[in-house]
Amino acid sequence: MRSNIESDYKSVVAEYMADLFKCLLLDRSGEHSTNHLERPPSMSDRVLEDAHQMCDALVTALLRPVYLSWDVEQYVQRLGPGITGINETLESDLRRRFPPILPGNRATYISNNPVTIVDCFGRIIGWVVPNVLSRDQQIKMVNAAKCLSSNIRTNYARHAMGPKASSWRGNHSYFKNPAHCTLIHPGYVNFSPGWYEAGHDDDATAVPAPSPLLQSPAGSLWCETLTDVHAILAGAMRIMHPQQYVAASDLTNALAGVEDVHTAITNWGVGPFNAVSVIANRETPHHRDPGTTLRCYDMMISVGPFTSAPMHLEGLGIEIENTPGTLIVLPGKTTRISTGEVHSGRRTKRKVAVYDTHPVEPPGPSPPPSDVEEGPSNQSFFHDLGAEPDHAYYGDGVYYSMSQNDFLRNWLPFRSVYEADILDREAIPNERKCMAPLLCSDCCRTEHIRHPFHRPDRWNGVTFLRTLGWQAEVGLELYVGHALGARCPVYGEESTTDPRFEPPPSGEAEDDTEEDRNDNAHFAEETQGYDVDEMRRPKGSDPWRNRFLTIVDITGIHYIRVKYCRCADTIPEHRQLLRAGL
Repeated sequence: MRSNIESDYKSVVAEYMADLFKCLLLDRSGEHSTNHLERPPSMSDRVLEDAHQMCDALVTALLRPVYLSWDVEQYVQRLGPGITGINETLESDLRRRFPPILPGNRATYISNNPVTIVDCFGRIIGWVVPNVLSRDQQIKMVNAAKCLSSNIRTNYARHAMGPKASSWRGNHSYFKNPAHCTLIHPGYVNFSPGWYEAGHDDDATAVPAPSPLLQSPAGSLWCETLTDVHAILAGAMRIMHPQQYVAASDLTNALAGVEDVHTAITNWGVGPFNAVSVIANRETPHHRDPGTTLRCYDMMISVGPFTSAPMHLEGLGIEIENTPGTLIVLPGKTTRISTGEVHSGRRTKRKVAVYDTHPVEPPGPSPPPSDVEEGPSNQSFFHDLGAEPDHAYYGDGVYYSMSQNDFLRNWLPFRSVYEADILDREAIPNERKCMAPLLCSDCCRTEHIRHPFHRPDRWNGVTFLRTLGWQAEVGLELYVGHALGARCPVYGEESTTDPRFEPPPSGEAEDDTEEDRNDNAHFAEETQGYDVDEMRRPKGSDPWRNRFLTIVDITGIHYIRVKYCRCADTIPEHRQLLRAGL
């Protein structure tokens, strides 16, 4: 009876939060009001306040995307079934094919602002929501962790130290010294109301069994203490990944019909979550979770008396400050993560809810309402459930042609956004002509920052010649992503060195990509006064991976290095080009 009551309670909270999220999202566009939402009678004032805080933060995260430059579908195609994140050779190859947001060792830092992490097509890969759990919720989670102190301590004692440890997860060298932990002993414990014994996941005759911890008073007390907290987290998952929420809820209900699991499910009370890890005072190396599903989220929360416990998303080039009460939701197998040294205190507990201990179909995240102007694409996460991507895939140098319909399918989610960008641009006067005297290269570059598609002639000592690649010769660079062609602040101050293009040294040229295929095309004999060598686009990219683009204007063909905005909350490169009129 208790399980049904708690399940109904969490469902009520989750559905209320889903409706509240939609209303708040529309409120941001000035088109809707939340006044009509009725408060469920079973929700206390405290839970109602926490629900509003969570939904408001999730709306902010949805409207503040951090864009990656690549397609996550292609990334998933490169991941093997048993990838762990420990193989540096494999991970280096992935970084080369799918580079992080910023070049080199620089990281995009996420501290106080909620964000979503999305790929180049707007598919949501993860959510980062700092400081979203209230102080009351965090205290409950710490007290609940104390209920499991004996189990955590026992599990810690079972594992060896140093190279003898069978896995880094129990290796004592990653835990804080127990003598310095006054709140809770270092260690971890995993439990579930029903999962398979190790090595029996694919055994058709195996029957899931509950963790002994859940049949103990400590496990029951842990579940009871966090009833309201789990209701809020279930509502958050209902918003972020509604199909996964339904699949996990159905799985939990199905487990209730298994004879040996029924009692554990009755005491579970953790809504749609079917497994939990409670981890105290531990750092981690770079790793992935090989036992999870590529397209399903893991939910991670850090609480305790500390200032920050930085989390590094190494493959994405993102560092999260990870302050107490921060909610991080990522696909554990798709993303490679690590947690660093805890600052100013103790990280007493991290709760990881794993949703794919048992096989379920990989669902997708919540699409934003269609009448909201901005936001990630309404495509499902990694396309439809279990479907193969229908757009071109490239890997190992193999290219597949895309049909006109493929291009239209990729463009369709951006239709309304493109319309708005085009209208905004055409509303601004744009003077394209200038009159200037003879100029040196530096002055020519300065004069034409606002007129990059003019066609100045070059004096060769005898006569004036047309110059197809004059922009590269004088070092003209086109900045997009900021108003009026302003330089992105991520690049720092204006360089004092000469930005004129020099071809890369022999042996250091980039590999040809699909964009380079026409570089060596045959030109007609009539070149209209241009040197044929000039008619090939310069190769080579700068440290920020900004390359020369081929731009066809009414004045002819131009080769210009385009420098994109690299701010954390920027829009994708293709939209930056569109807003610049390209």
